[in-house]
Amino acid sequence: MDIKKGRDKRWRQSKELKRYWNKDIWNDIFDSLLNLDEVSGSAIGSRASSLGCLRKKINVYLETDAHAQKLHKLLSRQSNLLPDNREKIK
Repeated sequence: MDIKKGRDKRWRQSKELKRYWNKDIWNDIFDSLLNLDEVSGSAIGSRASSLGCLRKKINVYLETDAHAQKLHKLLSRQSNLLPDNREKIK
């Protein structure tokens, strides 16, 4: 990923995110992990509260009906591609 410093002196990804991605969540994730906290000098995203907040946003996004159904369908398709480990090896 290429990053650049914006006019507001915060680091951002150089390329725009794809329109079908959830830009709000991804921009929050990148902003938190790429920029430093002015007070502590550590990455904002390294604080437990920041990571917890990001995790909640992601969970809410994934738990919505449309996304849960899509995720379930993708996981189902993936499990069909994998060999069945439940069969006993003879």
